[in-house]
Amino acid sequence: MKRLVTFFICLLLFSVSTYADKQFTAGEISTIYKELENLLHVSPSYSLVVDERAEHSHSIDNDTGYYNIIIKKDELNSTILAHEMAHIFFFELLRKSNISSEEIPLWYHELVAMWFEQFMGSSSARILSFKCIFFNFTFFDTDYPQSEELELFYDSIGNFAEYLSKRYNFSSFVVESVEKYRYSGDLMASLDAVLKTEFDKVVMRWRLTELTPYFSFLLIVVIFIYLVLGRGDKRWRELKFDPKIPEDDL
Repeated sequence: MKRLVTFFICLLLFSVSTYADKQFTAGEISTIYKELENLLHVSPSYSLVVDERAEHSHSIDNDTGYYNIIIKKDELNSTILAHEMAHIFFFELLRKSNISSEEIPLWYHELVAMWFEQFMGSSSARILSFKCIFFNFTFFDTDYPQSEELELFYDSIGNFAEYLSKRYNFSSFVVESVEKYRYSGDLMASLDAVLKTEFDKVVMRWRLTELTPYFSFLLIVVIFIYLVLGRGDKRWRELKFDPKIPEDDL
């Protein structure tokens, strides 16, 4: 009897725990949805599926105005939810402007999604490798990079998104870039107009910013070498030279 009671208590606790997790996830999804709704002024219809067999989380634009979000089971967290939700909101923003999502380069889709991650509080602040800083993420218009470069791709775009988030308003930037693209059909020209400078120059400034820790380290090394050599030089200059003593004995 005691075992039976214990079993039912454990079952009840498990059910409550599972229900609480679902409630938390549902509330989190609702919060993210409302935030994007306020920012981009669209309200997409979508389905969300948690699939443990999925290779990775992703969003699908079916060209019907109804979108699918597939979340890999072990990636079910607020950052992934924000990222994938941002994708479908951007799809809907484009659709409302009569723009196919395929017209927009893949890297810009990812930039928007990762920028929203920054907006929701996700941060990837760290010293980047040279390879990551100089990784040309704008090269990837239609296809993702190979698996060995995929992490570099996301790290580079994510850090650039964080750079933008400190200097530009997410909502204004995304909405204006879409509006200008609708009339010009040229994304880079649209971004130049929104930034009020060339996009490539902004990327270069970001790279210089990311190189700052390396410049600082190099400066410290130079100062250290200067001090060491300076002290040695001073020591030799203070020695008195006696012509009677061979130089080797000094």
